[in-house]
Amino acid sequence: STLQLTVSLGPDPDEVIPLPDFSTMTLMEAENWIEENKADNLQIVKEFSDEIEEGSFIKLTIMDSDIEPTEYKRKHRAAVYYSKGKEVFEKNIVVPDFKGKAKEEVETWANTNEIELTFVEEDSDEIEAGFIIRQSVAPDEKVAKRDTMEVVVSVGKAVIVPDFSKLNANEAATSNPDLNVTVKQVYNENVPYGRFISQSVGAGTKLLT
Repeated sequence: STLQLTVSLGPDPDEVIPLPDFSTMTLMEAENWIEENKADNLQIVKEFSDEIEEGSFIKLTIMDSDIEPTEYKRKHRAAVYYSKGKEVFEKNIVVPDFKGKAKEEVETWANTNEIELTFVEEDSDEIEAGFIIRQSVAPDEKVAKRDTMEVVVSVGKAVIVPDFSKLNANEAATSNPDLNVTVKQVYNENVPYGRFISQSVGAGTKLLT
């Protein structure tokens, strides 16, 4: 006798199965749709996102760029992305003591450990320009990747501009060796001879030496 057997080839790879609007579907609904339609070449990818809440749709990509979602066939490779939420990093990075260290050294450390660093400039009588005065996170404390940190860097020593109205012309020119003072004498009907008229930089202003 002859016995004929019919063997399945599985789901037809050339069958068109229009893709749904995954942006309106939850992750579980998307997984169920893939299983029900035997869309084995459609993968679900979960990735971290700072903007999109966990479990929400991010995007759909079809490897064959000329294929529209309505023309999708089982044989086409595609991926639908869903959010894993914001990535939380462990605080396991020890912060060094940067006081007196060069700005470049701090930048290298921050880049290596993916720390979001902000520099603030400040004058200092003790710390040389380009070196660190203080930091917002204390030494030996632990931070995580993408944590923020502020570092104050020295721009050098500053001198405070005096009130020259209290000095005569000779005193103004020689009283502060850190300032390059030029005394200019002009005629004025209202100010007596040798008396102060004005100064180009206001009293109390900080200038770098």
